[in-house]
Amino acid sequence: MERVFLGWGPRALQRAAQALVERMGDGSGDWWYVLPGRRAVRQFEEALARALPVHLEPPRGISQGAWLDVFRPCARAAISCRETIHAWSNLLRRLQQNELKLALGVERPAADAAGAWWALGQRARDLHAEICLAGLDFERLAVELASQSERWQLWARLQAEYLQGLHEQGMGDGLVDLANASLLESGQLAFIAVPTANAMERRTLEELEDRFVSFVLAPEHGAAGGQPEGSEVAPAFDEFGFLNQETWAKAQVPLALENWFVEEDPASQARRSCQVLREWSQQPLGGGALSPRDVVLAAPDEEVRPFMERQLQRVGLGARDAAGSSLEQSAPARLIRVLSRLLPDLRFTDVARVLRHTDMEFAMEHHGAEDWPDAVACLDTYHEGHLPRHFRETLRTGSRHSAPMQVVWKGLMDGLGDLAKPEERALADWSGPLRELLHWVYGAREFSEANQQERISIACLRALNEILGSWSDGHKPWLPVTTAAGALTLWVAELAGQNLPPLGQGDGRELEMLGWHELLWDDSATLLLTGFNEGRVPESVPVDMLLPSPVRRTLGLPDEALLAARDVYLTTALIRTKERFALVGGRHSLIGDPLRPSRLAFHRPDNEVPEALKQAFPSQVESLSEGPGGEETQVRNLPLLAQAPALQRMSATDFRAYLNSPYLYYVERLLKLDTVSDRERELNPANFGNLVHYVLEKFGQGELKNSKDASAIQAELESVLLARSNQLFGPAVIPAVHLQVQGLRRRMAWFAEKQAQRAQDGWRIEHVEWRAETGSVKFGPDGGEVDLVGVIDRIDHHPIHGFAILDYKTGDKSEKPGADHFKRRGGWVNLQLPVYALLAKQLTGDEEVRLGYFNVGKEPDKVQVEMASWGDDELNEAYIVGKKVIADIRAGRFEHNARARTYSPTMAALVGDTLVGDTSLGAEAVEEGGAL
Repeated sequence: MERVFLGWGPRALQRAAQALVERMGDGSGDWWYVLPGRRAVRQFEEALARALPVHLEPPRGISQGAWLDVFRPCARAAISCRETIHAWSNLLRRLQQNELKLALGVERPAADAAGAWWALGQRARDLHAEICLAGLDFERLAVELASQSERWQLWARLQAEYLQGLHEQGMGDGLVDLANASLLESGQLAFIAVPTANAMERRTLEELEDRFVSFVLAPEHGAAGGQPEGSEVAPAFDEFGFLNQETWAKAQVPLALENWFVEEDPASQARRSCQVLREWSQQPLGGGALSPRDVVLAAPDEEVRPFMERQLQRVGLGARDAAGSSLEQSAPARLIRVLSRLLPDLRFTDVARVLRHTDMEFAMEHHGAEDWPDAVACLDTYHEGHLPRHFRETLRTGSRHSAPMQVVWKGLMDGLGDLAKPEERALADWSGPLRELLHWVYGAREFSEANQQERISIACLRALNEILGSWSDGHKPWLPVTTAAGALTLWVAELAGQNLPPLGQGDGRELEMLGWHELLWDDSATLLLTGFNEGRVPESVPVDMLLPSPVRRTLGLPDEALLAARDVYLTTALIRTKERFALVGGRHSLIGDPLRPSRLAFHRPDNEVPEALKQAFPSQVESLSEGPGGEETQVRNLPLLAQAPALQRMSATDFRAYLNSPYLYYVERLLKLDTVSDRERELNPANFGNLVHYVLEKFGQGELKNSKDASAIQAELESVLLARSNQLFGPAVIPAVHLQVQGLRRRMAWFAEKQAQRAQDGWRIEHVEWRAETGSVKFGPDGGEVDLVGVIDRIDHHPIHGFAILDYKTGDKSEKPGADHFKRRGGWVNLQLPVYALLAKQLTGDEEVRLGYFNVGKEPDKVQVEMASWGDDELNEAYIVGKKVIADIRAGRFEHNARARTYSPTMAALVGDTLVGDTSLGAEAVEEGGAL
């Protein structure tokens, strides 16, 4: 075997390609080269094409995870990676609770928890693979780890059963067979900057002897970061050209502080990155302009990526993830995942996720009739009225939204077909219903390969179809018997690790975003890395409960120390091979959690550590502006129609809405925009109040409305309340509603006492839910009158005191009408009761009229009548305010009162209350050519 040192310096792949060509001579067709990862292989292939003479046959490239299969070919067919997980999962299912606890340290999942058993199968497969590649077996572990002998003997038994099951099917395990497979007799092998290898790889390389050459990305002398120039290379790399763990763990990273930036949050990291790009573009490399292909971008922290993409867009650049798009995150996969959660329990939250999925919306609309209702709107309104916890029982009636939801629910169940049946089948027997599901959802869809998201959906659907084919292909005893939910879970689980390469724009204005471990094998001249924080760079290593670090060191398995040494080497090599680089980290996450700087920044001489600490934790944090243009804050320009709808009528509550915020009045009352949500987990104040009003309305229309018997009134109120609650909600309602109804029963008992006392005092209920006989009255400024409308909750009459107009209030507290309508500093803020007095004039005539609230609060002393004390002069002032409101509306005055509060997230966003900053690409964007 031979080691070839490439040294530091830029264009490492190009230099490695030239060195490989020189080493091959005329025997290129017999050569293979290995790099860590498929993208690195493709990159090296391009570099090799430029270095290889045209008369030579190019060598073949292969990733590190696959080269052993080429040089140690197995004679019999091997089980696939996905089926290996099924096989191990099947073995684990046979274990007793105490055996599973011993094997993996976990409790036994439920029999129908297909996803949990799949995850355990993955753990078993990974453990089996690591032990095989390390040249070990479980029998040896039982001897060397005597204190855990029982556990590893159990694993040895499981492994034997696993291999016997494969043998009975005429198959083998590729990893086990590798150990006994003969070495390929011909072929030369080159490793290109591969830093580490497992025991099986090392054994094979030893057998290859002079047929193997390692191209080491480092100089032959002074290779480790902290070594002086001229020192020997032996301590830094072993005879295979792999890293010497002890040497690199102690090495110093040559990171200059001026190339390391620590910003406050993800947005600041993105802004700093673009500022660095602008500075680089003003100092081009080699006398030429800096182009996007000269820059490699890394964003290992996913929180930074969207901010980075937005900042790049502002300067006319794009970004694409070189790893491609995960099929697990595609639209079809997400739909299957939410369907798997839906089927066992039919919970409302899962139904909502399914119906909100864009692909399901399309399918529901496609398969429905012309008058098919909007499924999501039906769901939201049905939820608002009935608050279901699940859909395992008959849907409720009693609201106008019930019938449309019945149609939607039937459509969804018809589309699911056999999948909606609560039965277990062999996994292969679910292939037909699952294909029918794909056809029902996607059969009428047209996809375009030119659209990246649709490309991902196409690739995912093809992969899903392939998985169904593998389930049905031959007798496979390890495939489980499961429910439809389990089949859906396993279906999408088998997509793990499948990616679709990105679709480039082809305009040369895109930067590729790479992962941390892909950066070294990219020949771009400059490196910009964000997320330079502990847990991202280097990545956090999960604790292995079965093989913790001390055990790994005993067995010679890779551990945290080896990964740390590898990251020191990668960082050093990146710094030494890039002409320009910048590493950007953050102090806080998106939600404000503190972040630690990467440990790699402190692999430096002891006397430099204090300055590095100051860099990471400054006493004062300087703000980085949004970019050229300075201030980010701008005057809000809230959207208005060119011409507002004509004002023809005003309700008694419209005045309060306008006085609170003219703009919110405009969008909610004039434009009729509304927000319907399924977020409620209890009766919201509006629906709680509607329920109270319904009960009190029925009481006011009944025979006991003027009864003086509190017990009889209470019994009547409870009867109406329970009947209405059962009609609207039933037993499947969200649990909090039961508590609210019980609380409302107490309120009705307190109300009965107050009502009986009021009847004893001589007051009689004359009207409930009263409307003017003419429907409205004219009101407003001269020449600008509108129709004034309203519904009065209750009108009482007393033979001496005249009429009392009462509005029910169902808030927790007891409201006073005077304070609710008039503020000393703000004047009239609510005109509801004065407007009611105008509307009722045709009923009350010249009799005395009192205005007030009948509070139905949550405490006994909060259930009482509160009357206003306004005289004619004060009411006339209120009417003057009302006329001015109408005049302002007609004049188009709809500014927003910034102090007004809205509890709707949509409305709050509409008026800009929840926006962090300006999202437009405005004048502050860098001019064309300002960066790259």
